[in-house]
Amino acid sequence: MKTRLLVMVAMIISTTIFAQRSEENSRNVKDQGPERMKRELALTDKQYASVKDIDSRYSRKRDDEHARFMKRRMEERETMRSLQRERQRELRTVFTPEQSKKWDELRETRSPEHRFHHGRHHPGLRHEKLRKGHHRRQHVERIEHEG
Repeated sequence: MKTRLLVMVAMIISTTIFAQRSEENSRNVKDQGPERMKRELALTDKQYASVKDIDSRYSRKRDDEHARFMKRRMEERETMRSLQRERQRELRTVFTPEQSKKWDELRETRSPEHRFHHGRHHPGLRHEKLRKGHHRRQHVERIEHEG
């Protein structure tokens, strides 16, 4: 009973701390941009309006570019999937029916990490978020090791 009570108290405290941190982070985000420029640079109302207008235009441009990027990414992903399907069909023309059946069985027994790594094959980091620059560091280390 005491253990349950302690666990409940710990959960309440951690939830409260998390909520406070989230609130602080949201305040920090609001504290940036045109409002911060107005305060720190002592902008006039006219300057502030111009800065907000510029910020708004570039925000829309950024959103449009992001949408185009995501569309290209989805198209590329679909192209890769179709190539993979074509390869599988072509391989099947080479295999005998028994080999094809065995190939299917082998593919079914592959490890889940291999099947669902979504382009990030990092054993041991299966569900962790990779740090910024992680791929680049690995590439440099591999080149140094090979060289």
